[in-house]
Amino acid sequence: MSSSVYQTTQFKIKQLTITVPSGQVFDISSIFDELNLFESIFTPCRSGNVLIRDGVGLFEKLNFKGNETLTVSIEKSENNPEVFDYIKEFKIYKVTNRENVTPTSQMYILHFVNEDFVFSNQKKVSQSYTSLYSDTVVKILKDYLNVPFEANNSGKSRISNVYPTDAAKDFIIPNLSPFQAIEWITKRSTSSQYKVPDYLFYENVAGYNFLPVSFLWSLDPIFNINAKPKNLTESIGDELLGARDLKVLSQFSMIDSIKDGSYAGKFVGFDTYTKTVLVRNVSNAFDLAKTNHGNKVENLTNATTKDNKDFRDMYDSRVVTYPFAFTRAQTSYIKQNNAKASTFLDNTHDYVFQRRSFFSNMLQKRIELTMPGNFGLGCGFLVNLDVPKFASRETGSDTDDTLSGKYIIIATRHIIKYNKHETIIQVSTDSSKK
Repeated sequence: MSSSVYQTTQFKIKQLTITVPSGQVFDISSIFDELNLFESIFTPCRSGNVLIRDGVGLFEKLNFKGNETLTVSIEKSENNPEVFDYIKEFKIYKVTNRENVTPTSQMYILHFVNEDFVFSNQKKVSQSYTSLYSDTVVKILKDYLNVPFEANNSGKSRISNVYPTDAAKDFIIPNLSPFQAIEWITKRSTSSQYKVPDYLFYENVAGYNFLPVSFLWSLDPIFNINAKPKNLTESIGDELLGARDLKVLSQFSMIDSIKDGSYAGKFVGFDTYTKTVLVRNVSNAFDLAKTNHGNKVENLTNATTKDNKDFRDMYDSRVVTYPFAFTRAQTSYIKQNNAKASTFLDNTHDYVFQRRSFFSNMLQKRIELTMPGNFGLGCGFLVNLDVPKFASRETGSDTDDTLSGKYIIIATRHIIKYNKHETIIQVSTDSSKK
């Protein structure tokens, strides 16, 4: 390999410091054993922990109480784009596993999280809104958590990508913390284009994102990951994207798909206002929507029961009973006497049943990959995975089409030690090439 190409484990810790409320700064870059940084599409904020081997009495000096700021700034290479770097400020909120190692040293783990998460737990949203759900998410982030749109290089949070939801709603946030309120909204949101309750709210290196999975599937992968046993190349880009280990966490579960209503089910809605009941059969949540798949063939199989019925016609597989308000718009008495009640349509029949079915299907196929350290591999991004066949090849491609294809990164863990940086990612897909 050319001497101008640095190793994939190479990195430079520009800053790993703890700042106490008085403003005093302590450098811990020389006393940490392991730094872990976490992201997930199912959690609102980035977090992590750091293992400290303390032989200088840092714990006694600081007397940790949860109001310290941890600043992490790591540079992968001076010649690489900023996407490979990491800068973020966190709040330390807990200390665990404190124990003596020698008479003069001790070890402990500092747990940290985005300061917005701490701030969110100290506030409540109890307010009525008449707006798009997506606009309300932005308002909550700005008004309650003081999160801006503008980018900065200080490690502070920002609002990144927000995909507009469908028609404006008239609703009340019922005394929830800001992140609880956003979660409440996320579970109810659908878009005009895709008609699927598949929104996610998460933070990655770009900032906060409020996006539907169907939209993410329409994007191009940011990286092509090679899972072949050996990746001999002169390109550092290829080396950074060669998986060192691959574990298939789950391939499929027909029983789970049936029980979660991925094939078919039934929504039973009742409206105490009009004393009406709606029974709606749902056959494959995706058939009712203009949604995208990551690859050509969706995870659900074409199967029949013992009595030769299609799985998508077995509506008793999952039955959900929930309040709904759809019939109010068609009731003339309500229109004349309570017009607002006829327009307040929280379409529970569009998301209560379908959301669980959608994500159950998407998480059927999950793979864990151990990669050379790469901060560009963030949750919510798409990657294309090239998996070799685990058998001798007679004719055709040497790629396993049952595992290869487009995946979404659902979680990441960056493990940083003195001489090593690895990135462990979990990826998931709702479909395959074959």
